[in-house]
Amino acid sequence: MIQRFAISLTALAMMCLCCIQTTYAQQQNNTQQPQQYQNNSQQTYQQSQQFQNTSQQTYQQSQQYPNTYSPNQAGQQQYQTQTPRQIQQQAQFQAQAGQQQPNGMQANQQTTSRQTLAVGKRVYPQGTQGTLIIEKHAPVEVRPNQPFSYVIRVINPTQETMRNVIVKETQPATFKIASSIPQPSNIKDGKQWALGDIAAGSTREIQINGQVSDANAQQIVSCVTVTHDVTGCWAIRVAEPKLKLAQTIPPVNLICDQIPLNLTVCNEGTGTARGVRVFAQLPQGISTLDGQTALAVNVGDIPAGKCAQVPVQLKATQPADFTVTSSARSSDGQTSEATTKFKVQQPILAITKTAPEKRLVGRKLKYDITVTNKSTVPAKNVRIVDTVASGVKVSGASSGGQLNQQTNEVVWSIPEIPGGDSVKLSLEVVPSTIGTLRNTATAVANCAPSVSAETTTRIEGIPAILLEVVDIEDPIEVGENVTYMVTVTNQGSAQGTNIRIECTLENSMQYVSSAGATMATPLENKIVFDALPTLKPKARASWKIVVRAAQSGDVRFMVKMTSDQISRHVVETEATNFYK
Repeated sequence: MIQRFAISLTALAMMCLCCIQTTYAQQQNNTQQPQQYQNNSQQTYQQSQQFQNTSQQTYQQSQQYPNTYSPNQAGQQQYQTQTPRQIQQQAQFQAQAGQQQPNGMQANQQTTSRQTLAVGKRVYPQGTQGTLIIEKHAPVEVRPNQPFSYVIRVINPTQETMRNVIVKETQPATFKIASSIPQPSNIKDGKQWALGDIAAGSTREIQINGQVSDANAQQIVSCVTVTHDVTGCWAIRVAEPKLKLAQTIPPVNLICDQIPLNLTVCNEGTGTARGVRVFAQLPQGISTLDGQTALAVNVGDIPAGKCAQVPVQLKATQPADFTVTSSARSSDGQTSEATTKFKVQQPILAITKTAPEKRLVGRKLKYDITVTNKSTVPAKNVRIVDTVASGVKVSGASSGGQLNQQTNEVVWSIPEIPGGDSVKLSLEVVPSTIGTLRNTATAVANCAPSVSAETTTRIEGIPAILLEVVDIEDPIEVGENVTYMVTVTNQGSAQGTNIRIECTLENSMQYVSSAGATMATPLENKIVFDALPTLKPKARASWKIVVRAAQSGDVRFMVKMTSDQISRHVVETEATNFYK
C-alpha cells in the first residue's frame, strides 16, 4: 500500500518584514530626555497592540481576499499581503495618529514634523493564509539613541504542529538590542530565536527592546527568516490475525436428545483473518443429524476483534464417554484447536414380577412388580403397564394404578426414578376360569428402552362333591321292595374325575336291580358301580338301587364314594324300617 502526503508547510519562510525609516527633526528639541522617550516607547508599544487587534480583524476579513503572488523579473515571489479593507484601515489609523500624540510627546508637538506610530505588518511566506504567518509590530519612526520596542509574532494557522521553529532577524550594525524575551543567540548579521514547537492554531511572540546608535542613520532595515522542520510521515499497517477457537458441549447428555455443539472462532489479532474454515472429525458413535461424521464449515473473513458462530446439532448412537476435537484455519496459515469431553448416558430400567405358581379359581391373586433404574441418570416419565387377561377381574392396584376399561390395562405413571432407585407396585386380580394364567407388565421411560416381565399361574378349581342317599318309601313291609336314590353333586369349581360309588347291603336286604350313571356289578352284599369319568362343576349324577326287605328291623343302606380328588371315602347311610 502506498500513501501519499501533500506537505503544505514550507521549511523555509524568509522575507524582509518591514523597513523602519527613521526621520530626524532639525529642531533643537530633538534631543529629549531618555526617560521621557522611554515613556513614549511604551506608549508606542501599546499602540502596536492596538494595531495588532486591528490586524487580527484584518486577517479574518482577508479570508475574503486570498493573497496572491507572482514571480518578479528576478524569479522571486512577490506577495500582496494587504486587502482593500486592510489598506482602508491603515489609512484610518494613520489619520488618527496624525491627530493624537502619544503621552510624553506633547512638549515637542510644535517642533516635530512627523509622528511616531506603531505599525503592524503581516506576511504569508508561502503566499497563502493557510500555512505560516509572520507579523511584525514596530514604530513608524524612532529617534537615534532613544530606546524603542517592537514585536515579532509567528502564527501557525494549520491543523498540524510546526516542529523546531527558528526565527532569524538580520539587523544593521547601527541597531543595538538592549533586551529580548525570549533571549536570542548571536548569528552573523543578527539574532536567532529557537521557539521550539508551535501547536496548531497557536502563536509565539518575540519582544525586542533596543535603539539606533548612529545619529547619522536614515533608516534601519531588518529582515526576518523563519524556518521549521517539514516532516512527511506515512504509516504502513502491520497486522497479525490471531484465531481463537472455543467449543462447548453439555457435559452430560441423554442418548435420545440432540446434542448442541457450539463452535466460536474469534480473531484476537490486529488484522482480518481471511478464508477461515472450521473442521471437526467426530468420534465413533457421534454424528450430525443427517449422519455426517466430519464437519467442514466455511466461515469466511473475520475482522479483528470479531467472532463467528458455528452451531451444530449432534446425535449419539450409544451411551459412552466421547471427545471431540475441532480446528479453525485461515487461508494465511493461522490455526487454533479446541477439545471437549462429554458423556452420553441412557437410563436403564429393569423389571421383575412375582406371582403364585397356582391359585384356586375365584380366589384373589396378587402380583408384585418392581421397577429399578440401573443407571446413574434419572429415568423420567416412567410408565408401567400391566395387561390383564380376559375373564380376570381387577380387585385393586397400589400407588395410584388406574384401570383402562377399554384396553383392560392397569397403568402407573411415575414422574422420575433416580439412578439406582426402585419402585414397588402390586396388583390384585380374581381369575374366573381354570387354566394357565399369564400376565405381563412393561416399563418404559424417556430415552430408556422398554422392559417387560411375565408370570404364569396355574388356576385350579375345587371339586366339592356332595353325596346324597335317600329311600323312596319308609317304612317297608317285609317282602316288599324299597328303592334307594344315590345322587352325586359337584358343588365345587373344578370337575370331579373317576367318581366311584359302592353300596353295602345288610343281611336283612336282598339286591333286586340298579340303574344310573354307570353300570353296577353286584358282589355278595355289595353293589359296585363303574367309575364316573367326569363330573363338571354344578353337575349331578344319580343311581337307583332296588332292594327287597327280607327281615324286619331297623336297617341301614350304606354308600361309599371315592374320586381322584378325594383321598378318603365319603360315606352316607340311609335308615329304613322293615316291618311285618
